[in-house]
Amino acid sequence: MTNPSEKEHIDFAYKILKKQGIERFGINPDVLIIGEDFYGKENMDFFIKKLISRKNYYVFSLTEIDIMDNKQIVAIGAFGKIWTLPNLDQ
Repeated sequence: MTNPSEKEHIDFAYKILKKQGIERFGINPDVLIIGEDFYGKENMDFFIKKLISRKNYYVFSLTEIDIMDNKQIVAIGAFGKIWTLPNLDQ
């Protein structure tokens, strides 16, 4: 059994944040735009990716996003694949 790498989890969750925005974490999505204007897109991408982590449990792995002490598990990985958890579609 092969869990996806930490980089794969981070890239996957980053796409979720960019697609769905960060308003689900209580942050106005305009913050990303302002941050990109002020700090540059590459620096904001670096900062956002630092909010994402992977927990490896050998049989499966979890992708977690932690913004201002609001931790949410957003995906699960196993067998080399990553799936979004259903509660994200709500």
